Amino acid sequence: MGYYFTPQLNAGVGVSYTYYNYKKGESEKFNYVGINLFGRYYPIPYIVLHAQPEINYMHHSFRGDKESDVVPAFIIGAGVHISSFTFMLQYDVAQHRYSPYGNNLFYSVGFSF
Repeated sequence: MGYYFTPQLNAGVGVSYTYYNYKKGESEKFNYVGINLFGRYYPIPYIVLHAQPEINYMHHSFRGDKESDVVPAFIIGAGVHISSFTFMLQYDVAQHRYSPYGNNLFYSVGFSF
């Protein structure tokens, strides 16, 4: 949920849940519950720059072992905003070993109303 402070700047908060289940032989499961803040800047029409610090609580289970940890992430990205849709390429610069985003670029699609 966010708020436009000016036509060029908006910010907000978010919550998330992510579940991964890898089955290569034995099953490895990850559950993430997170909260985040985000800020977006529109330097020119249709172009968006994005920053998003977040904290995730991770629960991991593999071969009967269970582990929990707090996993920080700091997402940066850029993209286009067309009509009510935002398309971005993003990257987690924090690179915690249990990051739900991995160490590659990823894309996101959003809708505003």
